[in-house]
Amino acid sequence: MPMKYERPKPSFTVTEKDLPAIKDWEVGGKYELEIEVEMVRHSQGDEYGPGTGDAKKHEARLRILSCKTDEKH
Repeated sequence: MPMKYERPKPSFTVTEKDLPAIKDWEVGGKYELEIEVEMVRHSQGDEYGPGTGDAKKHEARLRILSCKTDEKH
């Protein structure tokens, strides 16, 4: 049975200046964050290119304004 393609999830990079807690985190660990974003661009449908065939498809460009965790640092 062929494997179904799964689109990669969005990712972003932070430094310890942005999020001090990362100093104590481990690669492969899972952590919860609270992220405040501002939408700076929105696209829908044919903006993806002619012939995509999905007029309901949406895409947003987000600017991260703040990123925090409940961990104390």
